[in-house]
Amino acid sequence: AVTAAAAATTGAAPVAAPSNAPKLPKPNAAVYEIDLEDTDKPWRQPGADITDYFNYGFTEETWNKYRKEQIKFRQMESINKSQIETIESHGAKGAGNGSSV
Repeated sequence: AVTAAAAATTGAAPVAAPSNAPKLPKPNAAVYEIDLEDTDKPWRQPGADITDYFNYGFTEETWNKYRKEQIKFRQMESINKSQIETIESHGAKGAGNGSSV
């Protein structure tokens, strides 16, 4: 079998993963980027222990809520950071001149 990376360097055609291969998150994904809908949900298998997959009292449902909140928080953090950088790059216009906003 030839991986996609090897195919790129050797010119060989990559071999597709078997249809029964487990779905895995993309490499180097932040944990909050892992959408459980894109996984095989092995914690649902008979005899599986959910604490092998979730900790801190999370369940599939509570993890999804937490994950969505993290995504929103990080998007807002990014927006706020860019706004601060914009303000800083323009200096404190009007500061100290007695004008009010």
